[in-house]
Amino acid sequence: MAWIFFQVWGLFHDGPHVKEMITQKIQEESLRTYLFSYSAIYDSMSLDTLAEMFDLEKSVVLAIISKMIINEDLMVSNLIGALVLWFERYSLFLQDGMCDALLRPKARANSECSKTINLQGDWQ
Repeated sequence: MAWIFFQVWGLFHDGPHVKEMITQKIQEESLRTYLFSYSAIYDSMSLDTLAEMFDLEKSVVLAIISKMIINEDLMVSNLIGALVLWFERYSLFLQDGMCDALLRPKARANSECSKTINLQGDWQ
């Protein structure tokens, strides 16, 4: 089976370049996945450590992190000129309170609607 895998690269115009490009993309997506998964656990991460872990250049790591920040996929403070990422934390209690405040009027409206339906049923 492995010999079929190696024969496939010979079918591409520039097989070694394609393999290198795919390897680079896998490393970049692995870094993104790692940051998504572990940013909630760690308080900070070193750019040098991330570059070493994923065998990427520091500039590539910084570009990926910057893009994630712009897309609001990652909440990091003090990134400019820093060698360390500091992750921002948001309280779950705050989010729960916001959800409660948004859902309370809907629950009240549903309750009023069911009371109205019950009253209409009594008149008929």
